[in-house]
Amino acid sequence: APDPALVRAAEPERDALELALVRAAEPERDALELALLARARQRRLPVLGICRGLEVLNVFLGGTLWSDLAEGGYAVATHSGGTGDEDHLPHKVAHGGTRLTVMSHHHQGLRRLGDGLKVTARSTDELVEAVRHAMLPWRGVQWHPERTPPGAGRTLPQAWLRELLAQGAG
Repeated sequence: APDPALVRAAEPERDALELALVRAAEPERDALELALLARARQRRLPVLGICRGLEVLNVFLGGTLWSDLAEGGYAVATHSGGTGDEDHLPHKVAHGGTRLTVMSHHHQGLRRLGDGLKVTARSTDELVEAVRHAMLPWRGVQWHPERTPPGAGRTLPQAWLRELLAQGAG
C-alpha cells in the first residue's frame, strides 16, 4: 500500500481518517518505487505494474486508491481470500469483449485514475483491473499473471510486456 502521505499529496481534500486506513504502508519501498517511476517517465521506459505495482503507478500519476474495497461497494470476497499471500482467488475480468479468468488477492483498488491512464479491464463488480497509459509505454494489472492458470489472463500481460519492450527499443 502506498504511504498515506503520498495518497494525501495526490488528493489533499481527502479526510485524514480515510487516509489513515491505507494499510501496510512501506515508506522506503514507496520512495524507491516512485523514484524508479520518475526515472522511467523521464526516459520513456516501458513499465508493467502488477498488483501493488498497479496501485503505485496510479498514485505516482496522481490517482487515488480505495484503501478497503468495501468502501467503494466492491465485492471483497471476489478479490481477497484468506489472509496469506498464497490465498489467491480466481475471478472473471472483462477485457474488451473477452472474459479472462485471473488470480488475485488484494483489499485495495484504484479509485480515481491517475493522469493519462485508461481502463482496459474491469472485474464483474466493475473494479478497475487493468490500465494503460495514453502516452507512455506503461501498463498495469491488479491480478497476478504468474499465479493465474494458463490462458489469456496469464498470456495477455506477457504480450503487453513484449509490446512495451518493442516500443521502448524503438
